[in-house]
Parts: sequence; structure tokens; C-alpha cells
Amino acid sequence: MTDPAPALEGMTSPFVAVRLRTTDTDAAGHFYGRVLGPGARALIDAIPADSAARGARPIWLGVVGTTDPGATAAQLQTLGAMRLGPPASGANNQTVSLWRDAGGAVFGLAGSATASRAAEAATPTDDSATQRPVWQHLNCPVPSAASAMYRGAFGWRIAPSLERSNGLSVWPICARDGAAPFASLVDVSGLPDVHPHWLFHFEVPALDAALATVRAEGGTVGPVSALPNGRWLAICDDPQGAAFGLQSAQR
Repeated sequence: MTDPAPALEGMTSPFVAVRLRTTDTDAAGHFYGRVLGPGARALIDAIPADSAARGARPIWLGVVGTTDPGATAAQLQTLGAMRLGPPASGANNQTVSLWRDAGGAVFGLAGSATASRAAEAATPTDDSATQRPVWQHLNCPVPSAASAMYRGAFGWRIAPSLERSNGLSVWPICARDGAAPFASLVDVSGLPDVHPHWLFHFEVPALDAALATVRAEGGTVGPVSALPNGRWLAICDDPQGAAFGLQSAQR
């Protein structure tokens, strides 16, 4: 599954944090330390015991910032999202609540006086995969519901022009009018084996070498795809089952 060419230059992401929630933090720390570098260990959290008991699966969780969490939560519920448990304290003293969006994907909502400024400033400027993803896409079986929810609650703009990648319908997503796309919405309604989720792409120096490490450390690797902008992409699963993407300009 591939995406339109990511607009890496000038990309501004409204995700104020992206963190791994997993069932085995030690194993995940070793795996991502080998694949992405030692700094990745700081991005790993344990799935709370009560969530694990309810069947929560390991995921890379994107946290969206808002300066008015109460109003945003009310909008999300009106637009078809579901809150997953009570808010909890997150990184940087932010209160984070988990939500299932109108298409079924899980994301976090952070209430913080600085969340809006952090989102505006969060532009990747280096090749460190452990800082921020270089791209993200939302796998969704009901694009109309998800796009209405993200547009209504966060003001995101879903590009009206439809692009197709490997036979899949894809829409670029911008954080606001005039901004470069920071993500894409992918219609997976015809792919019953793909569950709804945000998939985050991380930068590596050379793709084939990184994929060899993924395999050696117990992860799984999907097909390698050439992106329209000349970059290379592979979608992987870590040993605990969390999906992530690896991108590089060098094969």
C-alpha cells in the first residue's frame, strides 16, 4: 500500500506527539533501538493493564493538540468519535485522552495551553527517525465519516482532488488552508485484512539495510514501494504487532 508523494518540505503536522503503546516495553525498546536508533526508546509506553485486559493492541499513537479539550471532546462525540476511558497524564505535563475516530482508528487528544503552538512548530528538519515521523496516513474503511470528523473537530482540510495509489483511493490532508499536506487518508474498505489505524512513517538512511534489521530482530516486512517523489517505502510490523512505515531516499 503506497501513498501520494509526501510533501516533506514545509510539512507542518498537528500531531504534537507520536508514541508507541506496547505490551513489552523492553522488547520494543531493543527492537526500535536497533531499527531507528537509541533515541526511539524514549518514545515507548506500556499499554495500561486495564486496557490490555480489554484487548488493546500495540499501536503507534498520534496525539493531536487542542487548547480547548472540553469543546473539542464535545465536537468529537457529536461527529461520531468515541472516548476510550478517562484522560491520563501524558508527556510534557499534557492530559491525554484516547479516542476512536469515526472510521475506527485510535488517536490521542492532548489538552495543553501550549499544544497549539507546539503543533505549529512541529516541522521535521533532520533525518532523525526518532524525532518525528516524516509522513503519516490514515487507513480508513469509511473516509466520508472520518474526513467530516477531523474537519469538524480540528479544522483539517481534506483535498477535494482524489488521487489513486495501487488502486486505492487516497486524499491528501492539510492542517489548514494553504498548508502543505501532512498526511493522507486511504480508503481501505475493500481490504478486510487492514484494520483502521494511523500509520506513521519514519526516516532511515537506507531502506534495504533497515529492512534487514527489522527481519533480523523479529519484525515482519511488507512489499517495498517506489513513491512518486522518488523515495522508497515499506510497511512493517514490530514483534509485538504494531505497524509502522519506513521511508528513505536510498534503496
